[in-house]
Amino acid sequence: MNRKTALKRIVLLTTGLVAAAGGVKLYQAYKKPGLVNLDDYQKLIDELADVIIPRTNTPGAKDVGVGDFIINMVKDCCSRQNQNSFIQGLGDLEAYVKDKYNRTFVACTIDEKIAVMKYFQNKSKNNNGTIAKASRKVLGDPFFWILKKYTLIGYCTSLNGATMALQYDYVPGKYIGSIAIKNEQKGWATR
Repeated sequence: MNRKTALKRIVLLTTGLVAAAGGVKLYQAYKKPGLVNLDDYQKLIDELADVIIPRTNTPGAKDVGVGDFIINMVKDCCSRQNQNSFIQGLGDLEAYVKDKYNRTFVACTIDEKIAVMKYFQNKSKNNNGTIAKASRKVLGDPFFWILKKYTLIGYCTSLNGATMALQYDYVPGKYIGSIAIKNEQKGWATR
């Protein structure tokens, strides 16, 4: 066999492998998501949300039921790509924790939970730029982005989150575009 033929075969083989890998990613993004299995992750999602917004002098994310909100939003409001990305991300997180700490995320210490969350946050940070935007459009948002977004929305729109953690004015007065905030004043829950 001469060099030219060998190079052609290598290029064809490499192209075929890249196309196959891309096809697998597309299949994973567009397959029918296993939404019935999402309820099995309830405790994990509660713990993840509670690491993002822990209990302090105000209730934490787990206390206000953010886990249920996240599951409902992923089931009812996410695109198929985001649903698959979220479910696959939960599986990846469980596998990572099992491999690194040899236990479940729920059984980890708070420092270990924070380290895992930082790992997945850093993993999803490299999604800026034109190619990453196109990839997100086709394959969906990263797992951590979806988790963080719905944790914040669920917490800030819950009764306890809006009234205890944020400043809430049920019937606001006249519109004032810019006002000074007093020391230790909470942020506003109304827009």
